[in-house]
Amino acid sequence: MQDLLAGQVKGMMYGASSAMPMIKSGQVRALAVTSRKRLQSLPDVPTLREQGFPNYDFASWFGVVAPAKTPAPVLARLNREINIALTAPEVIEKINSTGGVVTGGSPGQLGQLIKQSIERYRKIYGLPGVRPQ
Repeated sequence: MQDLLAGQVKGMMYGASSAMPMIKSGQVRALAVTSRKRLQSLPDVPTLREQGFPNYDFASWFGVVAPAKTPAPVLARLNREINIALTAPEVIEKINSTGGVVTGGSPGQLGQLIKQSIERYRKIYGLPGVRPQ
């Protein structure tokens, strides 16, 4: 981001939550978002899909995990309480304002998302010339 702000690079891909202060201040201009849908916090910024890349869908995500041996009732309570917290207007506003999208869900859904993400990265890193940094 420092190189972009200094004019050393012409463009870059950067997480919306990290770039939001520079976007809102006008220091940088968002050209596209990589998620399937436009972000509520950047409604005028089109998706890459809208710009001619119909199969492009790449969004970062955050989840809450616990140690593997955490008892099921404890996991259920944590999940329930987190999902309740995610319905609070001030939490929704804070997450949306940083470019996030509030989702919530179950441990099983998060597990599926993790598996899908691992598979996606395996495919990417399996391409010729692509190496994790």
